[in-house]
Amino acid sequence: MRYASSLTGNRGDAEELVQEVFAKAWQHWSGIRGHRSPEAWVRTVLFRTWVTWWRKDVARTRAHRRHGMPADVPEPSIDHVLIVSALRVIPASQREAILLHYEQGMSVKQVAAVSSIPVSSARARLVRGRRSLAELLRDENTR
Repeated sequence: MRYASSLTGNRGDAEELVQEVFAKAWQHWSGIRGHRSPEAWVRTVLFRTWVTWWRKDVARTRAHRRHGMPADVPEPSIDHVLIVSALRVIPASQREAILLHYEQGMSVKQVAAVSSIPVSSARARLVRGRRSLAELLRDENTR
C-alpha cells in the first residue's frame, strides 16, 4: 500500500490501484503461484497499471486543453449533494446494498448474490440503509 501511495500521491487512488492489481493477481494466480517472487510480480503489475492510469490522465488533460471542458455538465442539485454526502456516512455494507438496488436496479436477490450474503441479510441491509439515510437527511433538513 505504501508503494501505491507513493505513486498515486493519495490514499484513495492508492486503494483503488491496489484493488485493481489484486484482482489481476487473483485472475492469474495459477501462474503467479509458481513464480519465484510473487511480490515482485505484484509490484511490477502495480507499477505498470499506475503508468497506464497516468497515461490516460495525461491524455484526458490534453484533450480538455485542446477542446475545453465539457460545457453541458450541469451542477448537481442540492438534493443530489445531500444524498451523496449521506451515503458516504452510512456503513459500507448498507451503502453497497442501497447503490446496487437503487442505482443499478438490482433485485434484492441479485444484491444478495453480488454481495455473497443471504437474501434476508440483503433485505436487512436495505432496510437499515434506508433508515440511516432517512435519519441523516431529516437531520440535514432541520438545520
